[in-house]
Amino acid sequence: MKNESGAVLNDSAVIRGNRLRISATPSTETVYLAGTVDITSPAVGSDTQYTIKVNASDNDGTTASYDDTLTVTNSDLQVSSVSGSSFSPTTVDQETEYRHTYNYSVSGVDPSDSTDYSITVSNDFTVESYDLTVKNASGEVLTDSSGQGSLPTLTATSGTETVYFNGTVNLTSPAVPEGQEEETYTNGVTIDASDDDRDATATEDLTVQFVGGAEGSPRFLSAIQYLPSANSPQIEVAFSEDVSNFQSNYGLYNEEEEEITGDIVDSVSEAQGRATIELNDTYSQELTLRLDDGIVDSDGNALDNAGDKSVRFAPTVVRSGEDATVYKGSTVSIVTSSTGTGVTLQGTSDDTDNYFFSGSTGTNSRVFLFDTDGESLGEYEADIEGESTATITLRSLDLSLGIDDQNVTNLDAIEGTVSAQVSGREIRLELLDDDGDPVEGVSDRFVELSGQGEYDFSYNLEQLGLETGEYTIRATDTVTGITVESDTITVREAGDAEAVFTRSTIQEARGDVVAIPVELENTREATIRIGSQSVGYEANVTVRDGGGDDRDGRVTIYFDSYAATTYPTGSFSDENDLIQISDDDEIVSGEVSVGVSNLLDAELYPVEASIDGRLTDVGQIDLRPRETIAIRTWTAPRNRYGNLDAPEDVREGTDENWVTRDSEIAFGDAVLYEIRATGLEGALDARGEDTVTSEFYSFANGSKASPAAQFTVEQQDPGPNRDPLVLQLNASNSRVIADSENDTYYVVTRTGEFGPSGVRDEDNDGAIDPGENDYGSIDDEDDLRASFTVFGDDENDLDLTEGGDDEVVETTLSLTQAELTMNEPFNVTAASGQEVFGEATVAPGTELSIRVRSADGVRPAFLKTASTTVDADGQFLVTLSFNDTEPGDDYTITVSDTGPASDLEVDGTVQAVIPTATTDTPEETTISTTTTTATPTDTTSPPTSATTTTEIPTVQTPTTTPGFGAVAAVVALLAAALLALRRERDD
Repeated sequence: MKNESGAVLNDSAVIRGNRLRISATPSTETVYLAGTVDITSPAVGSDTQYTIKVNASDNDGTTASYDDTLTVTNSDLQVSSVSGSSFSPTTVDQETEYRHTYNYSVSGVDPSDSTDYSITVSNDFTVESYDLTVKNASGEVLTDSSGQGSLPTLTATSGTETVYFNGTVNLTSPAVPEGQEEETYTNGVTIDASDDDRDATATEDLTVQFVGGAEGSPRFLSAIQYLPSANSPQIEVAFSEDVSNFQSNYGLYNEEEEEITGDIVDSVSEAQGRATIELNDTYSQELTLRLDDGIVDSDGNALDNAGDKSVRFAPTVVRSGEDATVYKGSTVSIVTSSTGTGVTLQGTSDDTDNYFFSGSTGTNSRVFLFDTDGESLGEYEADIEGESTATITLRSLDLSLGIDDQNVTNLDAIEGTVSAQVSGREIRLELLDDDGDPVEGVSDRFVELSGQGEYDFSYNLEQLGLETGEYTIRATDTVTGITVESDTITVREAGDAEAVFTRSTIQEARGDVVAIPVELENTREATIRIGSQSVGYEANVTVRDGGGDDRDGRVTIYFDSYAATTYPTGSFSDENDLIQISDDDEIVSGEVSVGVSNLLDAELYPVEASIDGRLTDVGQIDLRPRETIAIRTWTAPRNRYGNLDAPEDVREGTDENWVTRDSEIAFGDAVLYEIRATGLEGALDARGEDTVTSEFYSFANGSKASPAAQFTVEQQDPGPNRDPLVLQLNASNSRVIADSENDTYYVVTRTGEFGPSGVRDEDNDGAIDPGENDYGSIDDEDDLRASFTVFGDDENDLDLTEGGDDEVVETTLSLTQAELTMNEPFNVTAASGQEVFGEATVAPGTELSIRVRSADGVRPAFLKTASTTVDADGQFLVTLSFNDTEPGDDYTITVSDTGPASDLEVDGTVQAVIPTATTDTPEETTISTTTTTATPTDTTSPPTSATTTTEIPTVQTPTTTPGFGAVAAVVALLAAALLALRRERDD
């Protein structure tokens, strides 16, 4: 204590418990208290705060105080290994007793409180004995324990902050799990120290190594490919004992003895005499495992039976508690949880109950194989030792292989069908030689069976270059390994190759496509030359007949004489505008060596066929002048427009009379402009096509200033001072049907509201020019002129016409109002077989519905309906029965059509049947007389007359007779007159 001047007043404090006291008489008003205090902090379970108080008082009783805070922090317990003296050893051999020593320090101990100390070991280890000690920092033994069995917990009050926990533990290690070389037990040993508030631990990992081996050298036992899990194929390789160096001393080889290890292997591992090779895919081919003598056991003994080993293929897997359906002929893998497991297999159904086998997976193997080849179909049960049972249902896959022809030439194909009772199976096909080995250079084929469980295959022997001899096809189901082999196929040498034309002279018009059919024998390829230098044009093409089912010994070359005009010289290797080929055949190569710039002239062009430079046949193409022959019109019902898409439709329409020749077209019906002209097939690209709409309008939209052809339909009488309307025909309102084989083309369109618009032809050139946009309407009183023009060579560099003159064909047609007509009133007789008929201007074939409804007030009311079509003469007729009506009944006939005509309604009245009197011929009786005395009696009966009723039509107007056609009505009237005359004569 000092005064304000710094003089020391008192420097001796009195300690009373946890209080310090000091006093003095100061000479100044301010006193300073300073110094140091040594205190010992208490043990705390957590950070704890304490209050420090400084108090002052004088003789007058005046007091003052000052408070401050002191925090005592908790120090954690810590367990640490003493350098060089932690738990040891931490790596041991399996199933072996080891003496382990340990030495750990524990810091942060509360010296005044008790602390628990323990050591625990993984339950997989067995504690044989122990000797445990706890010492304080001075080396004083605080507590200890020794004994056998479970490890105890030791408790002690240390008196120091640091404690040492050490001793020995004898442990027996467990067996290493199967399939591993070692097993590590993470935190296998735990050293623990704890008091009421804190806990601290230290841990060590323990590693147990597999130790295996047998007397003598190790041996290879088995190699099996199976699927332990979906899409994870592997090969299990079993040895008699644990081995090493497997991964660097093995290889996998295919049937061609090619090493494929790097291609199919993902990873390799080996443990306890069992190696596993993980594959990237199931490999159903025969595999060979090659083992080198670098594989050794733990004693360094080399593999006793190194060399090539077959790998069993058994991909179908069943385990304990599972059911599996397998196919007869496959090998089933019964997979167990451990090696050397016993398996008892027996049949459990009526057809299999005589089967029994007891075996095991074998040394260091987890797979028991059940070869189903030769076993009965039905149920089997596998009892797996230490596990439960697995059920196997054996069915027939019925994999079969058929060959279409077992005797073929080396230019033919081996064709056949592989089938099974299950669809979608992947099948590997192999072509084998007479030694049963795969043919070198022929790859395996992997095919999938169709939904019907079949696949048709073909081996092109010419392409394969197969030698003569005997061969077979082998089919393998890749899932089960089931294999079937075909009967022997004999391949013999083919005869001389020939290529001949089926016609020596082929006639076509210039501009058309020339079909050149060629027949092939003992070859699939031939070269055809068209033309020569002497005729100013030459091209050649090498063609090949299709393979497999498409090979028919015939190839047709289609030579477009129009495309020859612009096709450049040079080579080609595929179909093109100039030359195309029949379906399923192909062009190998070709060349145009001499070309032209105009349409080929009408001339004889030589053609030659050759094989490998050897001439085999000659012929000629007679290319004739083309002609523009005629144009004419046809009509069809409006609703049939959509049915006209191909030449067959037109022929069907003419056969059924709904496409008819006519120059008067009902307004609203369809119209067909038939153009007959040769030499247009190439220009319109029409070969094999049903419609050529865009091609036709591209070709036939020309004028004098823009050839090559022009098709136009224009109004004939536009009226005074008016330009004619030209129909604006295009692909949106018409279609062009090509019947190129008959040199005929149909422009099909409609009239009326759905027909093309008209544009004023201001310059009268027959074409709609860009500046012509004055539209007008065609009506049902217009006459139209249709013309088709092929321009001459003076305007057309293609020379499409002979002599350079335009070729023009034209026709006219008249548009008429679409209507239906009948006589009115149209009366019928109250009898059956009454004909209701009329006339129509709509196209023949137009469908009509006819309805006869009784008038209001007629009782009983009646309704009669029928359907018919307009015939080729523009008439329609139905036959109805009115025998359920009464004379005087009024009715209305309504006729409706599917075409452009409006409905027609006419009235009529049922007429009475005209009765006709007739006299029956007198019945004759026999007059009998006898020889008795009685007087004869005349027994002849008097004539008897009767009246019958005959149904005849009632004449309804001076011009028609209902119930009959016109001729029939006249005949009926004449018959009635003759009957009356006859009766007058008889009278």
